[in-house]
Amino acid sequence: MSKQVDRVPRIALAIAFCAASCAPSLGLQSPGVSELTGARFLEIAWSPDGETILGRSLMRPDGESSLLAISVIDARISEATAMSRRFSLPSWAPRGSIAVVTIDGSQIWLLNVETGELSYLAKGEGAVFLPGGDELVVYAARLSDPESGEPAIRIIDLQGNVLRSVSLGLTAESPEGRTDYITALSLSPDGRLLLMGFVDYGSDRNTYTTYAVDVGSGSRENPIPHPDVVLARWAPDGSRLAYIRTIDGSGVGELVVADTSWNCLLRPSLPAEVRAFTWSPDGSRIAFLYRGAVFLLDLEGIDRDDRTPVGCQ
Repeated sequence: MSKQVDRVPRIALAIAFCAASCAPSLGLQSPGVSELTGARFLEIAWSPDGETILGRSLMRPDGESSLLAISVIDARISEATAMSRRFSLPSWAPRGSIAVVTIDGSQIWLLNVETGELSYLAKGEGAVFLPGGDELVVYAARLSDPESGEPAIRIIDLQGNVLRSVSLGLTAESPEGRTDYITALSLSPDGRLLLMGFVDYGSDRNTYTTYAVDVGSGSRENPIPHPDVVLARWAPDGSRLAYIRTIDGSGVGELVVADTSWNCLLRPSLPAEVRAFTWSPDGSRIAFLYRGAVFLLDLEGIDRDDRTPVGCQ
């Protein structure tokens, strides 16, 4: 499993680091919102100990980016690894300093955030840890299930061994089977339902679809009852979820907190330009990206009068 990637020139990493850390503050003003850092990122993931947010930096012209660790305590930014690659979909293990990340859209790697070591794990487009931390759910579209030839989810161990494979019932002609452009993965705390986001790139408008997939059977709620959900994530206790809903197919949109039936509980007063978000481990806050900068939303600190009633559209 221990296949190491080559180090990149330090000047290239320095340029990427400054792109993430040298940006001015955006000064977003909204109830319950505070800015953590004006650094610019594309994706973020909050660590299980609550102290660190792992961020994928803005891409360089060659398409590569860096993984940086942002301190929630003092907003300091440091390298999570000295490597620079086409990273995507960073996600933490339930405990410790291990994260999983996709490289080049087709390889799953483990990252030790403390040491910066990257180790190859398996082929796949995205992965998340199961609750125990000893196994992962891997989405495989290009590879497909070897028996059916259809896109599948696989359960693998930390050595990359496939324990089982579950077909999703998708065909090569469906947008999900044809494009394999996955935008998000989020597993429910009980390890049963996997929220999977897909994008179908169109000439006029991108179309986003989110499914809730049963990890055991591969059956889907087809689709989630709201169109154009770019990204959806379970709250840590499984009692709520949050999602970004785009209105123009751009990949950014409004942030909504909902119950598990997708009924709106809270729509904070934010611009409809949220790109990504991640829950704090205790579920009291959400970190989100607005124009690439990282902001914290205190869910308990929002005045109830600022909340949109249940059932908001």
